Amino acid sequence: MTFSGFYGSQMVATMLNATIYGVAMAMALLYFQSHSKDDTFLMKGMVILLVALATLETVCASYQVFEYFILRFGREELFDTIDGSVIGKYLGIYLTSFVTQM
Repeated sequence: MTFSGFYGSQMVATMLNATIYGVAMAMALLYFQSHSKDDTFLMKGMVILLVALATLETVCASYQVFEYFILRFGREELFDTIDGSVIGKYLGIYLTSFVTQM
């Protein structure tokens, strides 16, 4: 696969992810302003945890795109390494999936 084919689609996916993240944060704000009054502490804690995990995933995905397009641009020998942002991104995805299925 070529650089533009893989990393270009990853950049588009990250921009789409950031848009959906913004919608999710607006929904979380609306939940805490309007609907959380009668919910248990466990439910509020789960929403806070999901917000934190979504933030972790979005920050790591954005940093990964920044690293590939800015820091490693033109240095193909650096594309064989896996940086910590990839691990953080997938950790956020997997833990979000786990928490939402509880």
